[in-house]
Amino acid sequence: MKLGKKLLADLLKLEKTEEIDSVLEEFLDYREIKIPKRNGGCRILFVPSDPLKKLQKRILNYFLYRIPVFPLCVGFRKKLSYVSNPRFHINALSGRVKTVFRLDLKDAFPSVSSNYLKNCLKDIFLEEIKKYPKGRNEESLFPIRRVKWFRELLRVEKEIESLAGESLKIIEKFADLLVLLTTFEEKLPQGAPTSPYLLNIVITKSKIGERICKIMKDEFVDGEWALSIYADDITVSTSRDFILWETRKKIIEAVESSGIFKVNYEKTSYQKSKSIAPMITGLRITKINGETKVILPKNKIRMIRGLVHRARLNPDDVKLQFQAKGYLAMLKPIYGEKIPKQILNLF
Repeated sequence: MKLGKKLLADLLKLEKTEEIDSVLEEFLDYREIKIPKRNGGCRILFVPSDPLKKLQKRILNYFLYRIPVFPLCVGFRKKLSYVSNPRFHINALSGRVKTVFRLDLKDAFPSVSSNYLKNCLKDIFLEEIKKYPKGRNEESLFPIRRVKWFRELLRVEKEIESLAGESLKIIEKFADLLVLLTTFEEKLPQGAPTSPYLLNIVITKSKIGERICKIMKDEFVDGEWALSIYADDITVSTSRDFILWETRKKIIEAVESSGIFKVNYEKTSYQKSKSIAPMITGLRITKINGETKVILPKNKIRMIRGLVHRARLNPDDVKLQFQAKGYLAMLKPIYGEKIPKQILNLF
């Protein structure tokens, strides 16, 4: 694994491999956190140790973000937020979002095994290496080929198309190392900074998005439908008044035929704007003064209002102050400076 570590260290712009060794030897652990859900039960997160989290963030920013993913995976990408998801549907349908079909991938993160992730990454590395001809501008190269010594190694081997010998071994060790540093108990842990984008990569490799697009193109004309994938949340919308049950069934089959993911039927929803304003990633799409906008549901505004009010009455409660500031920061991408009066009046 020595050259695999060297390749990772060079990609992450680390002077030596000692930082990687230290994490592998002493800090490759997670702590379990249970977060209560409003409807009962709890969400379990596995949070990495601080040194491991620091290394994972570096892996994410210096390497993973440079692996291209399916364009309609709109979650956990640079310059995108949870508000980008519903706005994507508004823009794609010119504001005419009439019907929404939402699917939830059941236990999406732990559904991705270490073995599947390793094979997925290895395939991507080999495919990307083969794409780029010799002499291409260095900045346009896939990250692995930006490392000078590895690029030289590829050059001395006979043909990129018939990768063999040392370069193939290094890629395999490199994939092993990445998986070791980003999985827990041989699964993708929900709570690690690398997990959401790795989920994007796996969804891309599974071609779920392409299969759903084909189904929608067979049923609708361009401009009548939109698709987005936000982590474990798949949303299909249309400017028509309905999506046939047969079409929805095909979409479910497209997800489950991947062999990796199952649909959580309890969280599957079919919404029509005639009965209620559609919701996408917890935000409502509604018309205000003739313009289609994204807003928070009223119950969410009431909850934030109550929390901000308690924070105002208890200025010494650090946890409460932190929560209030977090929710207020969440409002800005939605409303900008026009925070709802029910909350603004508290200040």
